[in-house]
Amino acid sequence: MVPLTRPTSSAWSLLPGLVIIGMASGATFAPLQQATMDGVSPGLAGAASGVSSTTRQIGGVLGTAVVGVLLSARLSSALHSEAGKRAAQLPEDLRGQFIGDSAAAAHHFGPPVSPGGLDPATAGLYERIAADTFATGFVHAMQFTFLVCAMALVTAALLCFLFPPHQQHTTARQDPAGTAPHS
Repeated sequence: MVPLTRPTSSAWSLLPGLVIIGMASGATFAPLQQATMDGVSPGLAGAASGVSSTTRQIGGVLGTAVVGVLLSARLSSALHSEAGKRAAQLPEDLRGQFIGDSAAAAHHFGPPVSPGGLDPATAGLYERIAADTFATGFVHAMQFTFLVCAMALVTAALLCFLFPPHQQHTTARQDPAGTAPHS
């Protein structure tokens, strides 16, 4: 799979995915609410709508929390991996600290700063490598997180086919003999 974004990509590279998400959201939420309310008696419509909205809000909060935990875990792992690959570019006495600082960077979502007391050339090298490490690790973590979310959405969409087809309700009442009422 070829990623659409890289650490050097602009924000415009996200536009195709955001357009798809926007269109899918618009095509999902209105029919979902209609499907929820079908078959609910008018006397219970307010309660059913409230329960539906509350369930959607709670699901959104819990889903966001799960995605945040997944992203944070993947970011820690990706930063440690990327720091291990790039630490060899630094002087030997800074490598261990760089790997530790990069792993800690996942907690504040920003690249580590160079330690004090370095000459300007070494401090610049440290900061450049730290920025590259963080950008690459963050993009890898986001790609994985989005892939997991996409797989969950595809699974949910496929599970929708397990629901029985919608049955149209008739509004005309028939008498017990099966004939239409007389006017």
